[in-house]
Amino acid sequence: MALIQQKLKLKSAVKGKDLLKRKADALKMQFRQILKELIDKKKNLGNCYNDALIYLARANYSSSGEISRTVEENVKSKSDIKLSLKTKNHAGVICPEFSLRNMDDEKLSRDMEILGITGGGHTLNIAKKQFLEYLNLIVGIATLQTSYKAIDESLKITNRRVNALEYIVVPRIQFVMKYIDTELQERAKEDKFRIKKVLQNKKKHKEILEKLKESEQGEVVEEVNAFIQEEEDDDDEIIF
Repeated sequence: MALIQQKLKLKSAVKGKDLLKRKADALKMQFRQILKELIDKKKNLGNCYNDALIYLARANYSSSGEISRTVEENVKSKSDIKLSLKTKNHAGVICPEFSLRNMDDEKLSRDMEILGITGGGHTLNIAKKQFLEYLNLIVGIATLQTSYKAIDESLKITNRRVNALEYIVVPRIQFVMKYIDTELQERAKEDKFRIKKVLQNKKKHKEILEKLKESEQGEVVEEVNAFIQEEEDDDDEIIF
């Protein structure tokens, strides 16, 4: 019974190890993909920021330096662009996914009405789009960076579990199974020796009984012969 239980434990441990290895492989694939996207976006981050600053300088030059004061007068206390949060499942790991909302072209083209085309409104509109693209890139990097850390931590935990099952749990169960099997073999040998000993004792007992019976029969025959001899001797004395 104990050996059967250990076999079931070993089967479950091996199955769990295989499943965790598959999960680790899937996490490694997602990890490499996210790392590649993260590196590409971080490389594009500097170029995007430089382009946004260049267009902002052009807009400032087109408006003869009045753009900063005009923008400050028309800026809102709260931004129309909001950050939304969703979740995404990467091979069993729940990762946050950030995105921007209310990025409509109608709301972004108000600079044309404020400054006009000749006043630098068109160039400022392009600069704003560049900064929004830069902001969207930062949000994408934040999503990838968060997913990168979560998957990296989950991958470490999964690898530790795989190593624990492969090098600790499974060998321990195999050792217990080997010990139980050895004990069962020793018990079987003892039972076999005990049965053999019992049979030998029964055989000896039977032989002893047969010898006793033979000896008892021999004694009876000797007594009868002795009695007959005595009777014959008595008869001879009476005749003479």
